[in-house]
Amino acid sequence: METKDVTSGIKKRMKLRCVGVGGNKNIEKGEIVVVKEIHEGIKSIEFEGKSGEYYAEYFEPVNNKKVGDKVLYDKYCKATIFGIADIVDILGKKYAISYTHPIGNYFNRVVDEKSLSEPLNKNKLEVGDVCKQKGGNRIRILCKANDEYSNKITYFVRNLEGELKGSTNVLLAKEIEEKI
Repeated sequence: METKDVTSGIKKRMKLRCVGVGGNKNIEKGEIVVVKEIHEGIKSIEFEGKSGEYYAEYFEPVNNKKVGDKVLYDKYCKATIFGIADIVDILGKKYAISYTHPIGNYFNRVVDEKSLSEPLNKNKLEVGDVCKQKGGNRIRILCKANDEYSNKITYFVRNLEGELKGSTNVLLAKEIEEKI
């Protein structure tokens, strides 16, 4: 018998709905919570504003996607959802999308939710996020500030690779290419 990895597909800051109580003392059935930490070895999750760890099997992702939403397909193709099936097919696919491949070809495809992600909003990155800056180096956000004079978001970051690994820097949001 194959066991299902209940923590796969769950990410930090993802919204989950409680579908069973199973020892969840602080969370009611149907309540929506935000993931703070994931413990894959013991298949448990910590949530923002809640104390303790909770079994992942009692939670499911909240479907917040709707027709017309702009999303990323496979993390790099800009796509638009033009249909959502009422029932998931045998392969787990239910979202009909239109997207343009980076080489320029236009496609329509039915995909699963795991292959879709939210487009990067560079002004909404959080402390701890790992991103790629223009030029390709990975960075970690250490602090976020709003420059009131220029009305722009600035980030204090640590370089995670390259010649400047370990050093810190200040970047504007436009200098960040993608969230990893």
